[in-house]
Amino acid sequence: MTRRFSVSFLIVLFFTLGSETALAQRSQRPRTIPQRTRRYYLDEPTTKLEEIQDRLEQAIYKGFLSIGTVSGRNGSAEVNAVELRSNTEPARATGIAIQLAESAQPATEIQSFIDYEEIDPLIRGLDLVARVDDTTTRMPNFSASYRTRDDFGIVVFKQTRSGIAVKLENSSLNGNAGIDRATIYITLDELNKLRGMILEAKQRIDQMKQ
Repeated sequence: MTRRFSVSFLIVLFFTLGSETALAQRSQRPRTIPQRTRRYYLDEPTTKLEEIQDRLEQAIYKGFLSIGTVSGRNGSAEVNAVELRSNTEPARATGIAIQLAESAQPATEIQSFIDYEEIDPLIRGLDLVARVDDTTTRMPNFSASYRTRDDFGIVVFKQTRSGIAVKLENSSLNGNAGIDRATIYITLDELNKLRGMILEAKQRIDQMKQ
């Protein structure tokens, strides 16, 4: 009886210590803002830019350059080139920030970060979805979409009466644990302007690296 009790006790002690060790390891991750505006179904930063901006108890240095704004039917999309670093390390994260602003009241503004290495895939994805048409599917209606890590989405779709339209969208977790969403409707011509701004932002970042 004593031997059986001792074995059980050791098993419980092993799992208890293992759980405490795992919790201690998780607590060693860099501290970040727990309810930052971010993609609502993730609890960790999805981009390098986001991870640096969210750090606590560090000085965060941010440089940015406004590239331009595309105006849509119900709001606008602003493109900025961005550079971030902290005082604890010399490495810099670069990329772009796209902010969607709905014109409805109350106004909704949500920003998505796109790391530098995501820019080329974003351009390729944008080009692919922009070419969608009636030949893409045998169904009478169609759509094509592309989404980045920080939830910036481009959706090109067929409208029943007015041809092809484009929807820009992103979402975030607000301070009340609710979900905020921004959706901007633009034309294919305006999407092409947005593409040009994204390319210009990448070029400006490349120039600064030289």
